[in-house]
Amino acid sequence: MKKFVDGNFTHHRAVSQVWSKMALILATTPVIPFGVVEYGEKLKELFTGLNNTYFKQLTQENITLNFLSESILTFQKAAVILKNATEYVNKKSENDTSRLMKWRVLN
Repeated sequence: MKKFVDGNFTHHRAVSQVWSKMALILATTPVIPFGVVEYGEKLKELFTGLNNTYFKQLTQENITLNFLSESILTFQKAAVILKNATEYVNKKSENDTSRLMKWRVLN
């Protein structure tokens, strides 16, 4: 590597510094800027439509959507927990360092 491509490893260093900075930015900002609770509700709505539309065909083929239904419910519960945690971090009037550390934990 030293002989043929990047003798002083300057390009490798630059790329690693950029990726390190990106990782730090992603760790300290809300990565999920959309409403996860609303997303869960939409998943449930779409699941209900799927189940209502194709229930007979799925039953004839001995296919159930139980696992999908349970997964959506699990997602909805986790979404509420995440929403509560993000609201807690946003409401707390602590110093910026503490808030950034809590965002890192959430991410």
